[in-house]
Amino acid sequence: MYLSIRWAKNELNEGELPLVAVLAAGIFALQSFNLPVSMGISGHLVGGALVAIILGSPFAAVFILTLVLIVQGIHVR
Repeated sequence: MYLSIRWAKNELNEGELPLVAVLAAGIFALQSFNLPVSMGISGHLVGGALVAIILGSPFAAVFILTLVLIVQGIHVR
């Protein structure tokens, strides 16, 4: 987590911020769908590899997925 925060502080610029927000919102939406895998088992799409490829850093994926999981954790249904 520390390395992803350091990545955001040093590498993330204002031009990439809208892309980060859109990716985080998209991953949040993708994780809400349950995909049936087998008898009574479901899987969820994660999107971490997609973020790492688009932004060019695995630390970006950790950063964005951490934000998404925090929002999902405090989300009240």
